[in-house]
Formats: sequence, structure tokens, C-alpha cells
Amino acid sequence: MPPPRSGSARAAGRRDHDERDLIERIRRDPTAFVELYEAHRGPIYRFVLRRLRNPADAEDVTSETFLRALRSVGGYEYTGVPLRAWLVRIAQSAVADHRRRTRHRSEDISQHPDVPAGGSLEDLAATHDQVRRIVAVARERLSEGQRAALVLRFEHDLSHREIGRRLGRSQMASKLLLHRAMKTLRAAIADTPPEG
Repeated sequence: MPPPRSGSARAAGRRDHDERDLIERIRRDPTAFVELYEAHRGPIYRFVLRRLRNPADAEDVTSETFLRALRSVGGYEYTGVPLRAWLVRIAQSAVADHRRRTRHRSEDISQHPDVPAGGSLEDLAATHDQVRRIVAVARERLSEGQRAALVLRFEHDLSHREIGRRLGRSQMASKLLLHRAMKTLRAAIADTPPEG
């Protein structure tokens, strides 16, 4: 008979099971990615902020980290390493990319005395362009119900049940609306090369 497992071993086993289960659910229903985001957003943001020391940049890089994770979760293989470690590796890469972009922008800006230092105009323009592309996709490809479900979920942080109630649909119908909307947006984002 094997020796009883310690509390920490049981907790690690439970974490492994929960994380494996979450990855499988995300593969079946991309809206389950919200659970991953909500569980790890704070620690990843703090990790990035310690490296960049700028809250606005840390927010941008944290968002980029989760966008990259969402794009690559289909190929993710769970090996027992906590999901947070996987997200930290993605965040490290996003931080390095951000630093490279910032360095190049600073060099470019120094050639143009009319532009304020720090690259803030370029950051604003890049963010605006990305948001504009996503909004265009949302207007063109999503139904009114899908757009409403996205707003209620991500801007108002409502549950599937609450979204269904607000839209006059069942909880399952609201999940389906979000699933289809996320699938459409993911495909559009993956097909749209970043500008710059």
C-alpha cells in the first residue's frame, strides 16, 4: 500500500487535474479562457510591471501576453509544469519584444524633434489601429446578439446566466453566442498581421 500523500502533494495533484481540465475546456469552448485570464491576470501583470516599471506599458504587455496565450493554447501540451509558468514564459517574450520596439521607436523619434519623447504617440497609434481592426471585425462579422454578449461578459463581467437573462436567452444560448463570437474574433486576429 503506498504511503499517504502529504497535503502539498495532494494540492499539486489537484492543481494538475484542474489545469489539465481547464486546457481541455478552453479547446472545446474558447470562452473558458476567461477563467485562465481571471486566475492569472494579477500575477502576470505584477511580473510585467516589475520589469517595465510603467503601469500603462505593463497593462499593454499583459494584454499581449494573454492574446498570445489564447492564440497558442491549441498547441499547448500539459507536462505538469503549472500554467502560470507557461504564461510567465510568454510574458518574458512579450516584455523583450516591447523593449525592442520601444528602443527602435526611441531611436526613430530622436530623428523627429516635433514628436514628444517616449514614443507615446506611436504607442497610441498602434493601440488605436489594433482596436480599430477588432471593432471593424466585430461590426462586420458578429451578430447583434454576439456583440451584446461580448460587451456584457468582458465590460460588465456578467456570468453566462446573467447574460442570458439580460438578452432574454437561456444560459446555454448565451454561452453559444460568446463561443461563436470569440471563435470569429480569434480567427480574424490570427489572420490580421500586426502593423508596423
